[in-house]
Amino acid sequence: MSKKSSPWQNGKQESFYQKFKFELEDFNSYPSQGELIEAIALQIHYYNHKRIHSALKMPPTIFYQRFKTAENSTAKPEENFKKIIDHLSSKKLNNQ
Repeated sequence: MSKKSSPWQNGKQESFYQKFKFELEDFNSYPSQGELIEAIALQIHYYNHKRIHSALKMPPTIFYQRFKTAENSTAKPEENFKKIIDHLSSKKLNNQ
């Protein structure tokens, strides 16, 4: 656990909070606590299921589905994982 008032010790979590607050805008702009809670729930769902993950270049749910599909094939799991990583690496090289 990082020390209090030391955001540089937990950069990934701080980055998440910064983006989360930015996308929700002003918390005080919601007329009721219920609407704020609903907006937070929708934002969390978007973050976990639809947002394009910067390292994966796709939403996490699609990556998971591809991994599970590859895992169910006749190849060994480590071979499937290598195929997915190779695919992602080639996409990254093509986009540069």
